[in-house]
Amino acid sequence: MNRERPTPPPLTEAEEREWLAQERAWREERDGAAASDDPALAAYREVTRALRAPQADGLPRGFAATMAARCDPAAASTGVDTRFEQHVQRLLLIALAVAATAACAVYGSQWLRATIAALPLLASATALNWATALGACLALSWSLDVLRRRTPAR
Repeated sequence: MNRERPTPPPLTEAEEREWLAQERAWREERDGAAASDDPALAAYREVTRALRAPQADGLPRGFAATMAARCDPAAASTGVDTRFEQHVQRLLLIALAVAATAACAVYGSQWLRATIAALPLLASATALNWATALGACLALSWSLDVLRRRTPAR
């Protein structure tokens, strides 16, 4: 496979003149030469000057401090009253608890029969293997968490 760069097509005469004008403007601006009468050359020198100038920082002064203050939860409290939302949330939680209790009362006997019917399936070797694997994963996760907590921070 050939990995060489393909050669670009040759420049036309107009493109060649533009290229040379850009290069001349860059060289004259770099060397501090006097301005010429050619308007295209003057325009290219302006572009060269603009490219050499440092970019203006788009962020206002104190941007980081302002953002840090906005992210601080203590400073972010704007005194908005959320009591209505808290009451609605409590009402929805109560409605969920009532619905769960009603579902257990209506369908509980069917769930109990299905659970008792499934118990013999849990006595198989496959269920025991999966339960052992689950226990091993939980034990490994718990022990790694204990080790992480005991290790001093660097």
